[in-house]
Amino acid sequence: MTISRCVTRAHVALITLAAICWACGDDRVNAPLPVLPLYYLKAPTNSGDGQSDTVLATLALPFRVLVRRGDAPARDVTVLWEISGDTLLGVPDVRGTTVTDAAGIATSPFRLTLGRVAGPYMVRASVPGVIQPGPIFLFSDAPCGSGLCFAATANPGKPRQLHYVSGNDQIDTVATPLEADYVVQATDAYGNGVAGVAIDWAVTAGGGSIAPSRDTLTTAPAGYARARSTLGSAGGTQTVTVTASRLPGAPRVTFTATGLTLLPVASLTLTPESATVAVDRTVQLSAVLRDSTGAGVFGRRRIGWTSTAQAVATVDTNGLVRATGPGSTAVIAISEGVGDTAFITVPVPPPPFVLAAMAPGNLHTCGLTGDGTAYCWGENGVGQLGNGSYTRSSTPVAVSGGHRFASLVAGLDHTCGLTSAGTAYCWGGNSYGELGNGSFTNSPIPVAVAGGLTFSTLGTGAYHSCGLTSSGAGYCWGWGDWGQLGNGSFFTSSAVPVAVLGGQRFTALAVGLGWHTCALASTGAAYCWGHNFSGELGNGSFDDSSTPVPVSGSLTFSTLVTGVFHTCGLTQSGAGYCWGDNHWGELGDGSPTGERPAPGIIAGASSLTALTGGGGYSCGLWASGGAYCWGANGSGQLGDGSTTDAVTPVPVAGGLQFTALFGGYSHACAITMSGAAYCWGDNSSGQLGDGTTINSSFPIRVAQP
Repeated sequence: MTISRCVTRAHVALITLAAICWACGDDRVNAPLPVLPLYYLKAPTNSGDGQSDTVLATLALPFRVLVRRGDAPARDVTVLWEISGDTLLGVPDVRGTTVTDAAGIATSPFRLTLGRVAGPYMVRASVPGVIQPGPIFLFSDAPCGSGLCFAATANPGKPRQLHYVSGNDQIDTVATPLEADYVVQATDAYGNGVAGVAIDWAVTAGGGSIAPSRDTLTTAPAGYARARSTLGSAGGTQTVTVTASRLPGAPRVTFTATGLTLLPVASLTLTPESATVAVDRTVQLSAVLRDSTGAGVFGRRRIGWTSTAQAVATVDTNGLVRATGPGSTAVIAISEGVGDTAFITVPVPPPPFVLAAMAPGNLHTCGLTGDGTAYCWGENGVGQLGNGSYTRSSTPVAVSGGHRFASLVAGLDHTCGLTSAGTAYCWGGNSYGELGNGSFTNSPIPVAVAGGLTFSTLGTGAYHSCGLTSSGAGYCWGWGDWGQLGNGSFFTSSAVPVAVLGGQRFTALAVGLGWHTCALASTGAAYCWGHNFSGELGNGSFDDSSTPVPVSGSLTFSTLVTGVFHTCGLTQSGAGYCWGDNHWGELGDGSPTGERPAPGIIAGASSLTALTGGGGYSCGLWASGGAYCWGANGSGQLGDGSTTDAVTPVPVAGGLQFTALFGGYSHACAITMSGAAYCWGDNSSGQLGDGTTINSSFPIRVAQP
């Protein structure tokens, strides 16, 4: 486990937890700066992190932590050391304290004794009474909150036993390979899988063969070994014996399988017999095969699938039907000359919802019509749809107030709009003052941003907002714990706009759904500030900054966009660059690991016209009008028809030509050349706007209001 400052860098699951307030009440705006907080950092040498030993062993080294206040070592600070006990693992619950020395280093009062289960173990160090302020993101490994976690690994003991895992009692056609492998596991005395154990396989009755047969080695990490059996030609029961001859007692596992004479397919029945499917939606057909006795057939039988009207619906090799256009088609399935037909009807879709711009957030989306009317759809628990209610909607609803907006931007759970006169309005969640109206109260209708400023452009982050005046001066408001307001402070929030320091004048803002802010100067130079644990500021470091810092590399950009923990830029020549987190391949450089604190080129992206970023993924628009995406794809947010992550750009399915792309947290949206609005990806709250809450890995039309 890599040690990080209060939160992990492994951004694997993007689930926002409830925030812990650093201060309460409206007086936070003018509150004095807090005393510099304590920072916890891994000691430069001999920290004890990353040790490993055999199960039940006591580690050789204690753990050491460095405590700082600001940049100076903190002396005489009490550090609490904790091991969370677990009776299943055989680890006792241990707690103790030590005090930092003159160098700010405290050493654990114990050495960790590993449990009987192989795998990772953790020790937590913290300073009692010190908390981590602001929203915390929950990742797959156990969060340390405001503490620092040290990891150790328990390795398996000596191999002792051989166990059955899977593959027994299969039935298949005589003289054919079984569909599934036989799998066994070598373990130590405590059930931990052990790699490198020699396994012998032998057919002991019924004929046939097994491959491989001798000296198969169990593999890491689970200690599995596997082989595939081919049944004999005579039928009946086949027996395979598996032996670990070099283990004490030469333990054995026996597998049996039955070979049957193949009967031909006599009938094939499709379900459902008919279905009505909306354009871009899918339906799964199932085929049941029976022989002449009426019994379900066994063995692997090939089924051929055909749609008689490909322009209406297509069908893949597994019977998944996707509607492509209005009309009717027959989907035919045939196996061994026997078939059945399912009838698919695709109704004429309603006219497309024509939009001039879109703004996806986390679980909601907003759009702007050509006359400046704003609509929103999706989650509405804090009023982020702006229609005066707190009820979610899976189709667009009009934003209240009758305002006409020139642009819209969306944060995780709030939305802002800018009128042609430069007046900014915001609505939705306001726990950190991100609506900018001087309060910390949510609003289900647009409220004016305080201060009397007029803006030329707006941007929204996770829980903060920013704007540029006509002179290019930057102002931000909302959550500022990571310095994302740019006003020179950390751990402060503001419910009214505060000036971005540094004296730069900007022409464009890039504030996505993350905890950092970026802006573009008239020269094309890029600046960023705020959260930087993943290198998303692009200045070659992983240090947060509360004032703008230049992006390294001396590149000049025409466009900047920000994701949650990464940033991308587009040069005048159409080359795309990204930097920051890359655990899902969102930087598009072909590598799915680590962080990049400086710009790196997107693979194969030399003719881009637009970029956007989201939660662990990015998208770009090629000069041809085709859209490509890369990175995380668990909800289908890459739009390529799959849920497989991609470390380089993959084309968005459907062959649509787009003029603009917009990235949300786990969904993306786009506008075609005719103005039709499409979205794809996560739809758990109706944020795709098609009237359903079904995810889609293909672009689907946003419904009419």
